[in-house]
Amino acid sequence: MIHGDDDSVVYLRQAQTLVDLVKDKLPETKLRFDVAKGHDHAFDVDPVFWREYAGPAMEFLSSNWLQ
Repeated sequence: MIHGDDDSVVYLRQAQTLVDLVKDKLPETKLRFDVAKGHDHAFDVDPVFWREYAGPAMEFLSSNWLQ
């Protein structure tokens, strides 16, 4: 999950609560949580902003979910 720390739609603390809940209730689930500093909701639709996160996100998906 990549979440903007300036998200005005879904607050960062709500995303963190979801991540904590998944880790607690489904500990076998492989989960990554990255905070995008200074970004609002849906920042990732702009390729300029997505580039910074795309490589690490795809590597995580490839090595943990697409085996």
